[in-house]
Amino acid sequence: MNIDINPFRQWYLAINDIIVFKLFYVEPVNKCARKPNTAITIPFSNKGVEMINLTEILHAPILSSNFPKEDKEPYVAPTVVYKLNDTIHSQLFNYSTFVKNLNLNEFLKDPTILP
Repeated sequence: MNIDINPFRQWYLAINDIIVFKLFYVEPVNKCARKPNTAITIPFSNKGVEMINLTEILHAPILSSNFPKEDKEPYVAPTVVYKLNDTIHSQLFNYSTFVKNLNLNEFLKDPTILP
């Protein structure tokens, strides 16, 4: 049966599409990243904090060799997570707070009080 000259070609393709993609379709399993058992949160204030390379220090073999061997579990280096500080844009571009705190009468008396 030649599909190209068959008058029911569109019906065949539609049914084939339903069978392949609706009836026998298996949802892909999303693999979620495991959360680390131990994590250290460090505020990221500038680039120097990252240049210390705390991750390399915590994974150094000399550090794990200095831990007591009597523990039930071996030393596992914690995961270092850098947390960014609040940005300044919320303070600069907070229009409603700026307008609410704006006192024009006081500014007319003393123009040097600009923020």
